[in-house]
Amino acid sequence: MRKFFGGHSLIGVTIIISVFILAVFLRFFELDSQGPWTDEIASWWYLRHLDTVFYRESHSPLFYGILRFFLGKDATISGIRHFVAAVSVIHLIELFFLGQLALKKRAFLLFWVFICLNPADIVHARMARHYSWLLEGVLVYFLLWKIDSPRWMRMIAGVFIAFTHVFAVIPITLLAMFDFYRHRRVKDLAISLIPSFISLGYYAVRFYTFGSEKVMSNISWVKSNSWIFLSSTITQFFGDSYPRFEFYPVPPALAAVIFAITLVSIIYYRKQSGRMFFFIFISSMILVEILSPWANFRVNRFVIYLSGLWLFALADSLEDAKDYVFYPVLICPVLYLIYLNPLLDFPWERERVQQWNKVNGREAVSQKLVCMNIYQSEYFGMKYGPCMEQALLLDSTKPILFFDLNGTETYAVARFVSSMNVTDYIPLDIRGLIVRFDPKENPVPVPVKKLKKNKVKNGKSKK
Repeated sequence: MRKFFGGHSLIGVTIIISVFILAVFLRFFELDSQGPWTDEIASWWYLRHLDTVFYRESHSPLFYGILRFFLGKDATISGIRHFVAAVSVIHLIELFFLGQLALKKRAFLLFWVFICLNPADIVHARMARHYSWLLEGVLVYFLLWKIDSPRWMRMIAGVFIAFTHVFAVIPITLLAMFDFYRHRRVKDLAISLIPSFISLGYYAVRFYTFGSEKVMSNISWVKSNSWIFLSSTITQFFGDSYPRFEFYPVPPALAAVIFAITLVSIIYYRKQSGRMFFFIFISSMILVEILSPWANFRVNRFVIYLSGLWLFALADSLEDAKDYVFYPVLICPVLYLIYLNPLLDFPWERERVQQWNKVNGREAVSQKLVCMNIYQSEYFGMKYGPCMEQALLLDSTKPILFFDLNGTETYAVARFVSSMNVTDYIPLDIRGLIVRFDPKENPVPVPVKKLKKNKVKNGKSKK
């Protein structure tokens, strides 16, 4: 241990210890303060129904299998969050040792502050999902590659992160190609690609067994263009992580300016880590665009690993910076976190369901249509069924109370808009809504734009 603290001044050691304590606090503080969101409920559901992961979930079963092994079948979302945060802390400890082997003392101090207080990592490490493991795991793999660790060690780490999230095969494959470009050893290239081959082999079996539609169904709903994907990828480096982005306090323009300034610094100091970051960043963007015609892979959290590589490249580049640049940059992450406040509460599914129960309790309506997925249905103990099919079976001559948890079932609303009066329209923040439909005597089509104009500030509208 003395080897890893030796060479640091007393102030440096104090910073290292203090930042680590703050990082642990930020990952565990009030993990139960917010209700679950859709994908966290999916984690809870797949942990309980592990046998369905292979044919239903687009992600591999490793994350859910680990949760099942350590937490059991009846784990709570709170338990999953605490476990994810605990693994995040373990990754930080790994990065402490590997970072000092890969960087000089001055650069490591920056890297340590950056990665411990990385807003993107803090946000994801507090969720019952696997994206923080993707970010930290890829960074661990990169550092193992950087210090030229034994290939078996890299292979184990690579298999783990490739099965944590399939997008990890991108940096794994690119680093193997970069290695081959330097050394021209085919055997080493083949060994380095083993994690990618194993992970892609798993998906090949799934494609063969179920067809592409079943494998891709979990991500095909995501709709975003290339520009939105690129801008959201950059802003998530600063903590703009789904589903918080709808309420995010940092504007994309500010995130873009900060990101551009860091890129200028990386280019100016011309370190190998900077070249590696640009190589992986650009390659990731291109690969996503190539794959998008088959399934929309433009999901920013799928490439969250870029955040860790970016911070490493920045820390390495600023190693030789003057003190008047180095020390202000060292303080910036703390000031940024104060401004960002990653522990803010945001509206989540639980609050929406509570509002529905309140409205449902006071409405004497016999026909009620609830739209949510099977995960949410089981978690909240509500009836589940194909929403569009149920909508077609309802009687438009009788009142209908409609509840959409995720704000995606617009077809179900369109089924009634032209033939019924909209007497109550309650948007649940930006996602989700409750609508009261009453029969019309003389049906007249109601334009969607007109409904939007009827909304008032308290979230209700009267027709």
